[in-house]
Amino acid sequence: MEAISRVAGPASAGEGLMSTWRRTRRLDRTVTRYGLILVAVLTIIIASFASSNLLDAKSRQLDDVRLDARLALQLFVDQATAVDGYDDTDQRQFLAPYNHLQAPLKNLLLSLTRRTADDTVAASAIADFALLHDSWLSSIAHPVVAHPDDPKNITREHFGKKLIDAARADIAKIEQRYAQRYDRIMELKYQLRWFTLCIILLSILAIAITGYVTERKSVRREETLLRTIIDDRDVEALRSEWRTKIIAMLAHDFRSSLSVIRAYSEMLQAMPERRDDEQTYDVMVKTVEDLTAMTEEALLMARMSNNAISLHLRPQRIYEIVAEAAERHRAERAIRIASSDAMVMGDRPYLVRVFDNLISNSVKYSPPATSIDVAISRSGGPDVEIAVTDRGRGIDPSDLPHVFDEFWRAQSTSERSGSGIGLFIVKKIVEAHGGHASIESTPGAGTTVRVLLAGA
Repeated sequence: MEAISRVAGPASAGEGLMSTWRRTRRLDRTVTRYGLILVAVLTIIIASFASSNLLDAKSRQLDDVRLDARLALQLFVDQATAVDGYDDTDQRQFLAPYNHLQAPLKNLLLSLTRRTADDTVAASAIADFALLHDSWLSSIAHPVVAHPDDPKNITREHFGKKLIDAARADIAKIEQRYAQRYDRIMELKYQLRWFTLCIILLSILAIAITGYVTERKSVRREETLLRTIIDDRDVEALRSEWRTKIIAMLAHDFRSSLSVIRAYSEMLQAMPERRDDEQTYDVMVKTVEDLTAMTEEALLMARMSNNAISLHLRPQRIYEIVAEAAERHRAERAIRIASSDAMVMGDRPYLVRVFDNLISNSVKYSPPATSIDVAISRSGGPDVEIAVTDRGRGIDPSDLPHVFDEFWRAQSTSERSGSGIGLFIVKKIVEAHGGHASIESTPGAGTTVRVLLAGA
């Protein structure tokens, strides 16, 4: 029995589509990956920028406290200098800085007290500085301004220097304290820059790896789907091509058969003496039967395409069905059927067509001197297996997966007539009965088709 084989499809169109799709997907992956990297980097940069701004604001606050503390000390020294100048010269203009700086210094100390509240050491130093200033005002500045010629002012001047030195020590403590905090802020800024850079690099690496793995999986799934679509398209294109060829082939067969009938009809009309010739009528009847078979085959294919097969399942003796199909071919070939009482559930006309197709193929593709064997057996359960075996040329192993495909014919069958749908019809009818059809073949040794049907 000869097989039906796959014909090479329009691979170039499919590969071109796959190539275009791969380039598009590669561009999509690149845009997506770099888009994610850009978003991540911008997010990190914005967060880093915000953190850096906070650190800058904090560092400016610390620096402002240091500068204001130094300014407070400078105002204190300016006041003391003004009082000393007034004490030495008795000139009132020396008191102008003393009077003008009183309120600014007081406000500055209040501001420093508020801004150093979170630092007990600095707050204590500011409080000490304020006490020293108040002590200087009450014990030195006020008495000197009131009595510039008092001999005790010399002693007061020495005491004032000690107070100012103590105030310098407090301010130095604040400056040192805030300088340390300022250095820590600068160190944090430096660490933040490096941390941000490392996070950006790690983010780029992580996104690149994750994107690569994710996109690779996605591309594999999509490529599988696209290949399926392309294969289905190619198969449908090939089927369409084969349908066109089959229609042309059927049209040719119909025309040939009708030409035979017409020729014999014209002969009988022209030669009345041949009207009793049985051989002439046998040829015409055989030709009509061929036309009827082709018509029924075309109608059956149409019903199968529309899933319109209507079965009337009844218990059937499978031997009788096979024998009825074999009887149509006994004039051409010896057909041996193993006797069996096995019963199956089936629609008799459809099952007769199944075995008629199988035996017809066996007769067509095996040498005339060989016989066709049909074995009927139980499959180890209620099902019944029918095996049709010939001793023909066999089927190439590469063709076996496609023998039941619609419209596929092996290139080696081009010298044989046929539509390439016989085994497809067998498969569809058997499956409609809930059964299964399979094929085994050895090139040069023959072919066996097995049909498994539900037992009755």
